[in-house]
Amino acid sequence: MFAHKDNILYSQGFGFENKEKSILNSIDTKFNLASMNKMFTSLAIAILEEQEKLSFNYFVNDFIVNFPFGKITIHQLLTHTSGIGDFFNERFLEKRTYLNNLSDYLPLFINDKPQFEPGTRFQYSNGGYIILGLIIEKVSNLSYFDFVKKYIFKPLEMNETDSFEIDRNNHQLAIGYTHFDFDGTFQPEKKDNLSFCAKGSSAGGGFSTVNDLWKFAKGLYNNKLISSKQLAKITSEKENIDVDEKTTLGYGYGFFVENIDGYRIIGHDGGFPGVSNRLDIYPDDDYTFIVLSNDDGSGAAITRAIRKIITSFN
Repeated sequence: MFAHKDNILYSQGFGFENKEKSILNSIDTKFNLASMNKMFTSLAIAILEEQEKLSFNYFVNDFIVNFPFGKITIHQLLTHTSGIGDFFNERFLEKRTYLNNLSDYLPLFINDKPQFEPGTRFQYSNGGYIILGLIIEKVSNLSYFDFVKKYIFKPLEMNETDSFEIDRNNHQLAIGYTHFDFDGTFQPEKKDNLSFCAKGSSAGGGFSTVNDLWKFAKGLYNNKLISSKQLAKITSEKENIDVDEKTTLGYGYGFFVENIDGYRIIGHDGGFPGVSNRLDIYPDDDYTFIVLSNDDGSGAAITRAIRKIITSFN
């Protein structure tokens, strides 16, 4: 989907939602979001801060008893500077069908040693976003899934967005198709990714449609959920990841913050075997681009092409 201001200029589905049943993708197909869910988790934390129920500078120990990683702040979790590692390991594959609550993810990484001293560098952390989800549950007395439904999805009428248990027969969920094994080994023949998938979490893996993500982008910048001051806080660069003469790449709170040839881009990607997504919001130019893909790399390739077109306008 490509839009300017409130006008959708192009929206189309391609390929198969389910090859075995010959079901085609459409704009109503629900795609696995992978890490795009982190934007919802960041927004949930921002909502709770505006409700004065927490602060970005609070420590995890304030919410989780016997937290083993020492003095780590919510800011460090949001910016991937906490030192907490990942949960995509052999234990994840063994337990994936039982991961229905956020607390079920903790044994997958909670006993691992920190990767580095908190605040000393950037390293992408899915485990850190599980901790954020647990903080949301502790503060709100709601499950993470119920909180984002109540305070994000329902107010924005994102009726097709949710996390689904993988053993349920859910209508219009795209099956991912990949050349890769879970360990990254390339295989010549594509296969589905169902053996890698679990129910979505605060770190990723929920499902949505391009229309719902369009509603999310509009609602975010129309201040339907948080103030403009709070929006600026979560979408401003906190950590610099890469820079060259024409491009800067940084990370805010659950959002990538980029500048390409003077064009500011806010959003997030979602990558996983059989998943390749991107939401790009150009807040200064009123463009929104969304691509959701159930294969390994076409979403990223299309994003690069669209960015090249937009940044050549002037």
